[in-house]
Amino acid sequence: AAEAAEPFQARLEHELADVWARLGKALLSSDDAARRDEALALLARAVAAVPAKPKLHVWPGPTTTYGFPQEAAVAEASRLLQHNGR
Repeated sequence: AAEAAEPFQARLEHELADVWARLGKALLSSDDAARRDEALALLARAVAAVPAKPKLHVWPGPTTTYGFPQEAAVAEASRLLQHNGR
C-alpha cells in the first residue's frame, strides 16, 4: 500500500530484497497458480533489488548496516527462479 502511494527509493528496495525473497519462497508452494505467479514476481524483484555495488551498500539506522547482508536470501531467490524456469 505504501508503495502505491509513493515508489520506494532504490536504497529501500535494496534493503527489502530479503523480504521479497522470503515472501516469494513462502508463496511458491501454493496450490493457486496466481499465487505462484506472484511468488515468481517477488523472487524476480528480490534478484533485481541487488545494488550495483553490494559491498558499498549502506543502510543507516539504529545500527548502521554496511554491505549487503541480504545476499544469501537473494541467491536462494535466484536458484528458485532458475528451478522454476525463469
